[in-house]
Amino acid sequence: MSRSFDGTNDNINMGNTNDVSTGQVSLATWVYQVATGQALAGKKFDGTATQAGYFMSGRGGGGIFWRVCDGVVQTSVTTGGATQGRWVFLCGTFNGTTDSANLYVNDTVKILNAFTGGSLANTANFTLGEFGGGSTDYNGREAFVHMYNRVLNDGEVLQIMRYPGSIRQNLQGFWPLWGVPTEPDISGSQFSGTVTGAIPSLDGPPINGMVISSPMGSYAA
Repeated sequence: MSRSFDGTNDNINMGNTNDVSTGQVSLATWVYQVATGQALAGKKFDGTATQAGYFMSGRGGGGIFWRVCDGVVQTSVTTGGATQGRWVFLCGTFNGTTDSANLYVNDTVKILNAFTGGSLANTANFTLGEFGGGSTDYNGREAFVHMYNRVLNDGEVLQIMRYPGSIRQNLQGFWPLWGVPTEPDISGSQFSGTVTGAIPSLDGPPINGMVISSPMGSYAA
């Protein structure tokens, strides 16, 4: 199962949550991109270097951006190659202590960029499916969004790729995207998402593992 976004004003808004100043963050999700160059998931970012925050998006022509910005300095960790037309697992991390940002694509690609900026904090919302300014709307499907306030290591990234929700330490948000009217956060933080347009889909990523209790009953991940 997943949520389907049609590329025209579809989004899921979790409100002013999951703020990151000079600390740590890991944002992970499964995506199936129909088109390239569109917003996927993130918080407090309008796609420019003039607003602090962090965001994951597709690149025009294929590939992925993982961007962090303090409102002045921005770094983008990128991958090339075609990532559309199939399910892909993504995980972006930021370490405010070492000023570094990593990007994982599935279980094989890891890229490191240095970041010499300051705080990523501001007052915009955590959103799936479009940039914070309401632009670059996503056309595709998305499932199993994880948000941590620490940096996951390589083994942990691989584990949540195949067993979503199985690592609970510092889990700040977990949205399976099952398709209920208000998208539940089952991390315990209660950062439920307000859904605009994004509809349920029976298609889902190639995962296997644990059984998760959902509002619609038990769900085999």
